[in-house]
Amino acid sequence: MVRRIAAALVGLVVGTVSATAVYLLVYPNLGVTVLLGAVYALAVWLLLRQWSVWTTSGSLWGDAMGGVPLAVSLFGVQFVHSLSDGARLAMSLLIIGTGFAMAGFGVELAIEAVSRERVESTSGSAEG
Repeated sequence: MVRRIAAALVGLVVGTVSATAVYLLVYPNLGVTVLLGAVYALAVWLLLRQWSVWTTSGSLWGDAMGGVPLAVSLFGVQFVHSLSDGARLAMSLLIIGTGFAMAGFGVELAIEAVSRERVESTSGSAEG
């Protein structure tokens, strides 16, 4: 219980600090910074909820999860010439945060599916 509360608090702090830093130092657009703060808060909260999943080494999927959002933000957004440097960096950070949040959702969905499958197989074997 304490771990889940701590994960939520750390996520809230990271989201607030990242939004404030982007607003003050990079791109002073309130909409983008609020969205960025919310995405980072959600991503950190989801990652910390299942920390044991993320600390396993040697996973191709873990490497891809980090590499894909990074590559998209570095190589995709950088070629949009109509964006200012600050907007480009803010969008890159938003893409990276969204990638980690989506990976966190994926882990939560997988854990829930496995738990549901175990419950169904246990209840099915008890009946038969």
